[in-house]
Amino acid sequence: MILKGLAWHYKEYSKDQDLAQAEIDARAKKAGLWHDWKPMGPWDWRALQKRNATAKKAAESKTVMPLSSSASKEKPGAMFWLSTSSNKRHNRSCRYFGETKRGRYCTGDVGSACGICGG
Repeated sequence: MILKGLAWHYKEYSKDQDLAQAEIDARAKKAGLWHDWKPMGPWDWRALQKRNATAKKAAESKTVMPLSSSASKEKPGAMFWLSTSSNKRHNRSCRYFGETKRGRYCTGDVGSACGICGG
């Protein structure tokens, strides 16, 4: 399968020189998956899918008010989330806004600013 370009030689777990050479030959012939201009290994594809799912979840959490016990206690005009365990203030664009286990809504003069979002 590797020689025909239908499989990858996963070098991290296999040190077999025959399989390594078979992949080199398949790449040189542009056989099978090596015909693509930039083939992506299955391990890279899975990592990309995981990153995309994480980014999608983060984007969705920014557009929808996070559900927390404090959500119903939000003050009008409160644009920040204070993580009470660290005393860090996060703005609405921060991934930590409303997501910490202990926290509350606040104004911009409470706590110290988050190093990521500048809250």
